Amino acid sequence: MWLIGRISSATATIFLSFLLATFSVVAIGITQPSVIREIQSWADVVERWITNTSLPDKYNIWLTFLVDDATIVFLFFTILARIVIAVLLSSLGLLFKRRDTPGY
Repeated sequence: MWLIGRISSATATIFLSFLLATFSVVAIGITQPSVIREIQSWADVVERWITNTSLPDKYNIWLTFLVDDATIVFLFFTILARIVIAVLLSSLGLLFKRRDTPGY
């Protein structure tokens, strides 16, 4: 039973972070388009750094195919969302954690 609870908790956290990241990208894109543009330019630098390696072509072609600046931007927001969720859930866990009282 413990394993099912852990798997469902992890799945819910990943799904919630996906939704929060999507909402964050859209909200910041609407309210602060210059911030998204700056993040995209940083992601472009990271993409060039990753794809311009001295790997053989049989590996580097997959990096070029799979790594995109939009993917890096969304990954950045997803990681931020996971951090926010972890902090919130840890805080709630500490707040509602049952405290053992001494038996004297």
